[in-house]
Amino acid sequence: DETIIDAMRFWADITEEARSCLEKKDFKRLSSLMDQNFDKRASIYNMSEGNLRMVDVARSCGACAKFTGSGGAIIGIYEDEEMYNKLVEKLSKISVAVFKPDIV
Repeated sequence: DETIIDAMRFWADITEEARSCLEKKDFKRLSSLMDQNFDKRASIYNMSEGNLRMVDVARSCGACAKFTGSGGAIIGIYEDEEMYNKLVEKLSKISVAVFKPDIV
């Protein structure tokens, strides 16, 4: 299917750009790429309402968000502690736990 092939090309392209963003510590652009990644997936794949809701709630707080894999969990980038606390508050209302990873 040409739609799937185009999506795979798109993901390959943004993966290279995301790597560059990580190296440059350009987290604003990386956030945009993460959102684009999810949006492309949502355009070609039917997702459950619960999975979509997690992303919508995180984005409503100003964070980027995408699935970590096949659904059931999301990953994103927040700007500051205020945004993090808002994420914890809003996502807990839909029974989603939020945690900060230890980055080493």
